[in-house]
Amino acid sequence: MKPIKKEQPHYIGHRARVRTKFFKDNGASMADYELMEVLLMQAIPRRDVKEQAKDLISHFGSFSEVIYASNEALIEFGVSQSVLFMVKFVETAMIRSSWQRLSEDNRPIYKNLSYMIEYCRMLQGHKGHEELRIISLDNGYHIIAEELIQTGTPNAVYIEPRAIVSKVLKQEASMVVMVHNHPGGKAEPSMADIKQTQIIMDILNSLKIALYDHIIITKDSYYSFAENSDIYTINDQLKRHMKT
Repeated sequence: MKPIKKEQPHYIGHRARVRTKFFKDNGASMADYELMEVLLMQAIPRRDVKEQAKDLISHFGSFSEVIYASNEALIEFGVSQSVLFMVKFVETAMIRSSWQRLSEDNRPIYKNLSYMIEYCRMLQGHKGHEELRIISLDNGYHIIAEELIQTGTPNAVYIEPRAIVSKVLKQEASMVVMVHNHPGGKAEPSMADIKQTQIIMDILNSLKIALYDHIIITKDSYYSFAENSDIYTINDQLKRHMKT
């Protein structure tokens, strides 16, 4: 009697095919669910993960939305701790890589605006609450440091001038970039944003520190006060808001 040949689980051959497809162009031509499948393969051994990958993309909307989803949202969806670990590892790796590309470049910040926008969007563009950060610059427009100053609600973040001044003086900065996010999706500044920018600008000017820019980030757009010349005409902005 011939021994019964044990068949290999079908996912073994499938995983090999997925890896082969990935390496053809480093995943550039793969659908979102296929990239998610690659990620899940690292977290879940010896199982078919295609359907879970499709379910994640269907629920959150895209590969990016899964990566930037909060821990709570992922756990509520039902992912395991190993999957949560891999998703958040990818997010951290993306943010770390973006920061190093920005901060380790010797070019002045005005030649690196796209890198700064990319970093800020990765860091807080997908957050469900507002956050205020400052990026401190030296007199050569090079980055000294970046720090979270305040965490707020989905609709607002209180800007504490004393906290900003304390950090800026400690870092011996010559210039400052303020960054905060709008979870609602509209990057345009509110009247409160404009007023707070004016207050911070006046305080920093009194210390001979320039407010280089105030950037408002969403997950797919941004607004730069400097690009729109609002850093220099902020009182006019206030007047326009008052009329509307």
